Amino acid sequence: MLGPRHCVASCLAAAPLPGSAERAAPERRGQDNAWGDDAAAAGFASGAIPCPPPLPYASAALLQLTWRRPCFVSGSGDPLAPQLPSPHKSKAAAAATTPSRSAAERPRRRSSRTEVVVMGHPYAPAELEVPGYVPLQLSQGEILVTYIGTSLFVFLAVWLISGRCRLSKTDRLLMCWWAFTGLTHILIEGPFVFTPNFFQKENPNFFDEVWKEYSKGDSRYVARDAATVTVEGITAVLEGPASLLAVYVFSSSG
Repeated sequence: MLGPRHCVASCLAAAPLPGSAERAAPERRGQDNAWGDDAAAAGFASGAIPCPPPLPYASAALLQLTWRRPCFVSGSGDPLAPQLPSPHKSKAAAAATTPSRSAAERPRRRSSRTEVVVMGHPYAPAELEVPGYVPLQLSQGEILVTYIGTSLFVFLAVWLISGRCRLSKTDRLLMCWWAFTGLTHILIEGPFVFTPNFFQKENPNFFDEVWKEYSKGDSRYVARDAATVTVEGITAVLEGPASLLAVYVFSSSG
């Protein structure tokens, strides 16, 4: 069955535009070849197939302008080629129709800083459980100043007292060292061993603050590791008194 395009082509051939006579036959042949209806075109040309009467010049020009609208495909110069959907638009449409996952379905990425905030302590690893942790009330500088000042006072006091004995400077220095070591084992490590809840105190003392600060470098102390507590217990109970006994021996020998 003949379509409307063949009728329009024959009408345009009957009433061509000025200067288009030499272009009409090749253009029609190209359209006929593109449409694949050479037999129908031959029928129109021979008169075997009736054609509507030719339209006026203005109507033929209007039909030619409106019928020959170019529909270009991206990257193609053929106006008769079918217009295909753009791949970019297809991707955009697919992305628009794809449902987005809710916040609950998205995977959660937790950084170490986030874990510190969630767990409520500054120790590593971040997932370490420290129930009832009370933050430090003394700064690192305050702890160091107090500890160093007290240690210097002990050294100075033992040095002055040992001057009354007939001891060499080396023995006096050894007395200062053993006194400092013994007091450190008893006064610093002793509270750690016998105060398992030092990090939970609402009103902590100086020694509790020392161990909360020290645990930042070794979290086994705040986690109450069994081996660590055992070693520190032996140190506080045995080595501390043994160090003070060495001070007494030095002073007695003079």
